[in-house]
Amino acid sequence: DTVTLSYIAELTTRSFLKMTINEMNLLPAGTLVANRYEIIEAIGQGGFGITYKGYDSVLDVPVAIKEYYPSGIASRFHEQSLDVQVGGSENRQFFENGKKKFLEEARVLARFSEDPNVVGVRDFFEDNQTVYIVMQFLQGESLKEYIEKNGNISFDEAFSLLRPVMQSLGRIHATGLIHRDISPSNLIRMRGGKVKLIDFGTAREFGANGEKSLSVVLKPGYSPAEQYNIHGVQGPWTDVYALCASIYKLITGITPDNSLNRMLEDELRLPSECGAIISASQEKVLMQGLAVRESERIRSMESLEEKFDAASLINESDNTDHAAAYDDERTVMGPSAASSSENSRAPHMPVNDQPQKPVNNRPQKPVNDQPHKPVNDQPQKPVNDLPQKPVQRLGKGKKSGDDRRKDSAKKGKQVNIIPILVCILAAALLFGVLHLRSNGTGGGEISSWGSDSKIVKFGSLNEETTVSKSMLDSVDRNKDVTALRFFRCTLSDEIIERIASMKRINYVDISSSSGFSTLTPLSNMNPLRKLILRGSSAGDKPVFDGTAMFAADFPQLTDFELDYHRLENGFGFLEHFSGLETLYVSSLERDGGSDRIPENAALKSVSILETDLTGVDLSAFGNEPNLESRRLDRDHLTELSFLSTASALKEVSASGNELTSLNGLQGK
Repeated sequence: DTVTLSYIAELTTRSFLKMTINEMNLLPAGTLVANRYEIIEAIGQGGFGITYKGYDSVLDVPVAIKEYYPSGIASRFHEQSLDVQVGGSENRQFFENGKKKFLEEARVLARFSEDPNVVGVRDFFEDNQTVYIVMQFLQGESLKEYIEKNGNISFDEAFSLLRPVMQSLGRIHATGLIHRDISPSNLIRMRGGKVKLIDFGTAREFGANGEKSLSVVLKPGYSPAEQYNIHGVQGPWTDVYALCASIYKLITGITPDNSLNRMLEDELRLPSECGAIISASQEKVLMQGLAVRESERIRSMESLEEKFDAASLINESDNTDHAAAYDDERTVMGPSAASSSENSRAPHMPVNDQPQKPVNNRPQKPVNDQPHKPVNDQPQKPVNDLPQKPVQRLGKGKKSGDDRRKDSAKKGKQVNIIPILVCILAAALLFGVLHLRSNGTGGGEISSWGSDSKIVKFGSLNEETTVSKSMLDSVDRNKDVTALRFFRCTLSDEIIERIASMKRINYVDISSSSGFSTLTPLSNMNPLRKLILRGSSAGDKPVFDGTAMFAADFPQLTDFELDYHRLENGFGFLEHFSGLETLYVSSLERDGGSDRIPENAALKSVSILETDLTGVDLSAFGNEPNLESRRLDRDHLTELSFLSTASALKEVSASGNELTSLNGLQGK
């Protein structure tokens, strides 16, 4: 693994050219700063500082040490003195102001040092006539280097990597702070795949309605237009732009156009036009996050995450070429898909009821079954492999009768083949309809899941979808479908019974949905391996009573996820999942009181995040023989003694807790 720490702030005065490290300016290897931290080697130098790999002689761990050393102003000849020298009163004033801002970064990082997705600061101090920040040493590589080495990634992979960072940024924004320097260079992919955000050197506070007098801090391609103006209105939407620009880079390999140039003439290409693996609905949200004008941009990280989630679930209702990258059979299942005829195609649904505003002043692709304008003058790929009406290319406008007669004379008998083509197309269309009927998709959107599975997605972004038995009957006839995903759906207990009767389903995802009182019938689904239950991250969390929801054993279930609910009657329901290997719980509200998590010999990985575990007996996590990974972040834990008996322990994360000791980890 490459050890990379790109901690150097890239401010507007920086040339953005790679700078060579002048060895005369560096602290020599073996130097001790603050009588504690040993310098091992310099690993980077930028316009405002030098970053060293170091060693904490007290805690016996490697660290990263960032020294304030503004290029062109500071100097040092280490053979004579380790002190930083600054000449001239004007330079001295600049240097002192910079020291204050440098220490501001340390204080910012200290506020979030327990966040698992932000680089942690361990110490900051003055020495050698300058200031230092000691940080967690990250063993990994930047996402910029990652894609340079491994190639572009899909949108789904990028979103999966950056979702935790988005959630951390949401918490940071809630304190009135914005980062202002997000880019693939400042996103470090750790050895285990987790991504951490670094370089808070340009972070600043903002007011409730944005801030109009922040300093100008730029990273071309990633900085939105408001950052180019000292009076630009900056806020969480500023980081939204930079994060979306980073995703654009990761999935296309192309740095987005400079935002100021886009203000004059927006020629930013859609990711799908650059070969990115992204659906049309995901692309639409991404481009909303990249809107040039801040007033038209998605306003918060929470909103961006929710829209990305919804875009992965809502109907794909465009006829774009890039959909072919998924090799899907595409139909649609939405609120209007309760069919009177089980084999009829449901009409495509717009994302909302309002006319869509073009992104980047680019004409939008229609979202219904109207003819589509070709992209780059190339013919469009038909939806569901049904042939399209041929496009006449006789000219851009209508021709006069004389012109048409001249063309006809030139073409001779070629004109007479048109009826034959029409007959061929009609026959192909009939074959396609019969093929669709034989598959029995009945209007459900089908896409790939896993290597040999298909998932049907039900739901819509802006209104509830009432799932009917006829919808499920139709889907059940397709032998390729093995997974179901519901988003913003109404599912009655009768519908849950119908789902339970589907013999090939091994994956069920129920998100932001309601109407059912129990999932007990799903215990009869022998192939069922993975079950996800998500409430809504916005507004009141729905009540989850595990004793009522799971009143029978689910020995076949190996993967269970529960997010964004208000937990009633505790964790006892988990005893019904005797074959569970992976447990993921996030953002649950508890009423407090004592509780116990049952032991499970099959469990290999457990994650319980942002859930108050005060009063919960966690001794099971020390007794399970196969449990290798435990993530217990921001759970109000005060001690880890329950891990003292853990025999298979390989990984523990307990960030953001209130630990008073590490008892339980000795010898691990």
